[in-house]
Amino acid sequence: MVADIGLDKKDTKSLITILVQDHSAEGAQKYLAQVVEDLLAEHTKLYSQSMDIMRQRLQSLDKQINALSDHLERLSAHIEVVGKKDPTQAAILAIEKGKLLTEIPGLEREHTILRLALSDMQSQPSKLLRAPALPNSQVKPKHTQMLALAAVLGLVFGIAAAFLLEFIGKARRQIREKAAEVATEQ
Repeated sequence: MVADIGLDKKDTKSLITILVQDHSAEGAQKYLAQVVEDLLAEHTKLYSQSMDIMRQRLQSLDKQINALSDHLERLSAHIEVVGKKDPTQAAILAIEKGKLLTEIPGLEREHTILRLALSDMQSQPSKLLRAPALPNSQVKPKHTQMLALAAVLGLVFGIAAAFLLEFIGKARRQIREKAAEVATEQ
């Protein structure tokens, strides 16, 4: 059994092409169906795990953003109360509030990115585009093509051999004639 796997990456979509050759068409189709089933099961499992991790992180971000917002509200109320009694402590609390306010945009940005990654437009599980199928004609051996190619190659090599033999024959005749001339001159 021979299997050939090709990866075609266009844009952001990846396509996997699997070609299988076997002694029988049914054997190749059965093997290919099993490979596709195993591959889809593994990809579905990995996809579900990845999506679960992203959902958990999204829930964690929601909790962090809500906790931070609640903390900022309490801190703002506390600053107002303390500001009347001790302006210095209110200033320190205001600085702390500023630090917390700078964390919120980063968390919201990550929240938005995760929501986008979880959307159907950005994330889809692996799917089978075409079921494994038998070819319309026999792939190998193609006797008609082999016979035609053998006839053409035989003709080409036969003509080349005839020219080569003719060249060698002329060369031998010329050598004999020169040898005969030299012998008659002596």
